Amino acid sequence: MLFFGKLGNLDNVIDITEQLLDIDKILYLPITKIVQDEELFNIYLNLVDHKTLLNISENNKLLDVEVIKNIFNNTKLTEDKDLDITKYNNIEIEENIKKIKKGQIYENDDINKIKLEALSKYHDNLKDINQNIKQLKKEINDIEEKYDSFKCIEKYKTSEFYKLANYITNCSDYVNKNIDWYKIILNTKKLDKDFNKMVNIFMKTYKLPINYDLIRVYLKKLEDNIMLKNIFRKKILECCKNPKMYYDKITSTVSFEGIENYKNNCKENCLIYLNEDYKDFLKTEINDLDIFNKILILIYCEYRLIFLSKYIILEATRLHNNNTSEVLKIIKKMMKKKKIKKKLN
Repeated sequence: MLFFGKLGNLDNVIDITEQLLDIDKILYLPITKIVQDEELFNIYLNLVDHKTLLNISENNKLLDVEVIKNIFNNTKLTEDKDLDITKYNNIEIEENIKKIKKGQIYENDDINKIKLEALSKYHDNLKDINQNIKQLKKEINDIEEKYDSFKCIEKYKTSEFYKLANYITNCSDYVNKNIDWYKIILNTKKLDKDFNKMVNIFMKTYKLPINYDLIRVYLKKLEDNIMLKNIFRKKILECCKNPKMYYDKITSTVSFEGIENYKNNCKENCLIYLNEDYKDFLKTEINDLDIFNKILILIYCEYRLIFLSKYIILEATRLHNNNTSEVLKIIKKMMKKKKIKKKLN
């Protein structure tokens, strides 16, 4: 698969995946159209968020570019300045204090004079540092103001503007936002209109005997089940570490030969392998949920989980790669186009 060649440093991608699974909601995941077509992966991997866009603009001195000013709502954009802390060093005073300690300066008047100089310098530094803290707070507030002023402008999604807005996650049509991954697996929340459709087609194609309407009420009751959420979290990370094995599973023929298969461990072409985590879940008492329905839920959710893990890996890869070159190229193309248009006029 083309997808696996784009993962880069897999250990780092897995670390990011863990962080994504630990937050309440994942900010961004690709839409199903992106995941279904490997030719579109590069589009998603080149997306940036509005904070990264502002950083790109600052680093490349593009804050005065019209599109950037428009997107950030004409907020006064200024470059951040690094604080120079070397000015707080006074080599002469430090050297004199060392001489006092070594006994090289021993006259009381000289020692007191050096102590007073050091104390005065220390007091001046404290005032200066306090002023810099105030300035730093102001700069932080200014940055937050810039972020808050960001807005999506629909016209920047058009070809005329090289679809710039579609490369910004906050605005992009290629992105699902604020995703509760656990509830997506349970199907108590929707990802996008195509995700369920894709999973349902797969289940029908391979004749998986799962009637969602029969288990829907149980899935809803499991929304707050931390044990099952942790089991699914662990399973997603397994998918990340060995993605080909799991994605091969959703393209192979499966069969359903009776519940007894799943009490004993899955062999050959069966629907689910009962690892220790799944067995513990089956043993755990949950009100109104018997072992038969638990097994159906595990089968139903496992396939949804495998599909969803591909979305999560793609987002983790995007965050890891932090590729800003495409967005920068688009902004520069827009600048060049505007200059040519200005000359023609």
